Amino acid sequence: MTHLEKALMYYRKAHVLLTEAEKDLQIQCYHKAISAFYFAIEAIANVLLAIKKQKTRGFSGRLAVIRQILGAELSSEIKNIHEMREKADHREQILSKEIAIKIAEKARNIFMKIKIEAEKELEKQGVKIKDHEGNFSALG
Repeated sequence: MTHLEKALMYYRKAHVLLTEAEKDLQIQCYHKAISAFYFAIEAIANVLLAIKKQKTRGFSGRLAVIRQILGAELSSEIKNIHEMREKADHREQILSKEIAIKIAEKARNIFMKIKIEAEKELEKQGVKIKDHEGNFSALG
């Protein structure tokens, strides 16, 4: 598999995860939604990492590359959502609807920023997302 094929697979998965996060939020599965929003961000970030042929191990490595590509502010926002995902998945706290909605709003914003950058990078490589839309038809 080429790095561009891998990037397109992550692109599709990112959209699937974002759709699942929205559904979890709608049916009041707030912890699952927070987790899914984080993983949607991770998947769309992996598009950039694949395009740039960056291999990382774990969250901190991925975050360091994102900081280099997109800046400290965005990487800090991703870190905050990651921390909330850890609370949702691994801590004794029960997170509220309000927290989940706030995380969802931040995550959508981050997702779109990374998506725009990923699409620009794909176009630089000669890949136009609209040429592959049939591959994303299940996304809604």
